[in-house]
Amino acid sequence: FNPFNSKIHGIHADDVAEAPEFPEVWALLEERMRGRLVLAHNASFDLSVLRHTLADYGMAAPVCSYLCTVILARRAWPEL
Repeated sequence: FNPFNSKIHGIHADDVAEAPEFPEVWALLEERMRGRLVLAHNASFDLSVLRHTLADYGMAAPVCSYLCTVILARRAWPEL
């Protein structure tokens, strides 16, 4: 756990010490994403992290479409 990252998201090693490992969580999420439209704020970052994590575990990435709410917001409110 990098202190810089923990400062951003507030998650520390103790917070997840008893949490399931990624493959167990992914088993629950993968079916919900496969073939569906996924919305995420800064989707390119989130999906990049997901793809790299899946690759680290030797798991295939799901086929899905996505929309980035950052891009949608910037188009809707370009003055902000």
